[in-house]
Amino acid sequence: MTGIVIPDGGTIGSTSDTDALAISSSGVVTASASIQTDTISEKTSANGVSIDGLKVKDYSLMYGSNIGLTLDSNGSINYPNNIWVGVHGDVGNHSTANAVLPFNAKPYGSTLGKAAFDTTSHEFTVPKAGSYLNIFSGMSANSNAYVNRNIHFELNGSPYAHVFYDSNLSTHDNINFTTIVNCSASETLRFKHSSSGGFMVYMSGSYTFWWIIYLG
Repeated sequence: MTGIVIPDGGTIGSTSDTDALAISSSGVVTASASIQTDTISEKTSANGVSIDGLKVKDYSLMYGSNIGLTLDSNGSINYPNNIWVGVHGDVGNHSTANAVLPFNAKPYGSTLGKAAFDTTSHEFTVPKAGSYLNIFSGMSANSNAYVNRNIHFELNGSPYAHVFYDSNLSTHDNINFTTIVNCSASETLRFKHSSSGGFMVYMSGSYTFWWIIYLG
């Protein structure tokens, strides 16, 4: 059974008909209205199907040759190019007044997350605009029981939030801080010791850690 045969460059319906379906001599199909079907399959094996630049292939959405996300058989979504990093210091006690906390090691993270963190400036430079979850956990010490202890979380070098402030007599305190920041690309995040001398932060990995996770 042959069905409907349209010559090269032919149409179904008149040129003024809004439901016209046209096929060019090179095989391009153009519909003036919508196309309704239950299945769209790739013509070339392992090529996938592109819709306005977005490729659908083997349960994945792709941008060019990069996989954006994949849906597995359990319904879970995997983001292979996600952004996250976990950093800590290995300099022991840090007590330099008005100095950025020296996170100089980044043992955990994605490729994009690690690339965004500079272990020399101890700053995270936002690679993509969006919301970023920041989790800080550490421990302080105080060689001078009467000195004010103060840590800031900074956005673009300016205080965004107080992380820790204390002037009591305790020599050790746990520091825990969590926040979500909406950032533009190229903005910077960091933690800064904003106190006078005598206040120490234990910067080794077993005491103080900073996690940065892109939420979207």
